[in-house]
Amino acid sequence: MMVPQAKWILTYQGADIGADAISVIYTDFDHGKSDEIEATFEDKLHRWKGGWYPEHGDVLDLSIGWLGQGLLPCGTFEIDEIDFDGAPDTVTIRGLAAPVSESLRTKKTRAFENKTLRQIAEQIAGENGLSVEGTIENITFKRVTQDNERDLEFLKRIAEEYHHVFAVRGKVLFFSKVEDLESQGPVAVIPRTEMKRFSFQDKVHEVYKDCKLSYHDPETAKLIEVTVEDPNVKTGDTLRIKARVESEAQAKKRAEAELKKANAKKLRGRILIVGDHRMVAGNVIEVAMLGKLSGKYYVETSRHRIERGAGYTTEIEVRRVP
Repeated sequence: MMVPQAKWILTYQGADIGADAISVIYTDFDHGKSDEIEATFEDKLHRWKGGWYPEHGDVLDLSIGWLGQGLLPCGTFEIDEIDFDGAPDTVTIRGLAAPVSESLRTKKTRAFENKTLRQIAEQIAGENGLSVEGTIENITFKRVTQDNERDLEFLKRIAEEYHHVFAVRGKVLFFSKVEDLESQGPVAVIPRTEMKRFSFQDKVHEVYKDCKLSYHDPETAKLIEVTVEDPNVKTGDTLRIKARVESEAQAKKRAEAELKKANAKKLRGRILIVGDHRMVAGNVIEVAMLGKLSGKYYVETSRHRIERGAGYTTEIEVRRVP
């Protein structure tokens, strides 16, 4: 029986440099952060200190997986940081997923009026040469302000306020309801026997049975309170928040989002397995052979590591889903 062989394709400015890599780490986030790459190379000939010294705008491209089993295209990364060490002489290059344009990083103050959540996402995406993917709830704002915030910060904030996730992946602005992602079928079943290492944390006492949100009605100037319940929690505390919203319907959606976000922290885990390119942030997996810990989990972060002589492993950070 042949032992599976890890494979990666790593290019720098179009040139194949994968054979020079000592290790490659790719980290994939589901929300609010750019994907990252960290690659370490031998530098006995001091090429990285000389003619290969990276310049602003230089990019790395990475695909990883197993020989003969298909590869995970991780994307294109713009070099962000370089470390030189010795002896022996090595160079470690870190990059962030590209393109994260200058426009996305520039702070802006502006208002969006009479627009839906999707229309806001599509406008910002269009301004930055991106397309929008994902299912977005039909929420309309009379007025919402981007207040001295980068487009990335603003989109992350409004996504979290209404229980969506947001990420830029290549030329796509991914913006989607969390519930739709959590309701997916599992891409894989991971039994205890396939876990190299695991840890889980159950915050038994930090759960909320309901959320009470209070807001000032913009038309009557009265303080109004709405209450929403979590049907999956029988006993628990009440989450109390204040927020600026425009209507009772919007207040309920915001309260539901805050309650789900708070209760999502109840049961979380970290699992290390043999490298698996299906372990992508935003996917769902099933944990098996772990008693009451068994069940469906949503992948928040995946970290794929390939090391020369040590093979390919994947570490995922997950949270339990109903």
